Amino acid sequence: MIGRCLLLLVMSLAGAAQAQGIDYAAIFAREAARVTEAGSENGAAVETLQMENGIELRRLTAEDGTVTYEGIDRSGLGAVGCLYRIYFELDAAGRFCPWAPPPEAAQTFEQRLNRIATFVAENGEPRLPPEEVPAMLDAAREAYGREVARLGCPEPGEGMQGFAAALASEAMDPVLDMALSVPRLPVTLPCL
Repeated sequence: MIGRCLLLLVMSLAGAAQAQGIDYAAIFAREAARVTEAGSENGAAVETLQMENGIELRRLTAEDGTVTYEGIDRSGLGAVGCLYRIYFELDAAGRFCPWAPPPEAAQTFEQRLNRIATFVAENGEPRLPPEEVPAMLDAAREAYGREVARLGCPEPGEGMQGFAAALASEAMDPVLDMALSVPRLPVTLPCL
């Protein structure tokens, strides 16, 4: 139940929750000599690139030439891009939607989001200086607000509220400390 609520949360307005991002095409171009062919998947040719600290990037080229990218965190520390999306959604939903977390939880979400967003900015591609994080978050929140106006807010069921409470708890502090302990690309997979 909680997993389904999380999936709905992350997928509901994922476009607005994008962090600074990763320019996968630039990384693959810069590291072209290290790219290896990895067969095919669902009719798409797969190429991989092993990055520092357990990050694997994948470029999938469909038969029609469409190129998509995936970033997988194999470090065992957690995909920071996933954490960003989740905390962003909780923070933004509390600002734009009828459901609002208790004030203490809302403050925790904002503080944790700021910390994660700083990691994303400093380790993304291209990198951003920490002083640009507030503007990055403001732009993402504005985009979220436009998406909420267009699509509507996700329904926060009991499972979602319980999940949000767990993410606001002190038990998440060591999880975040560990996830942010090693600089690496803030990819989104696997997402919890």
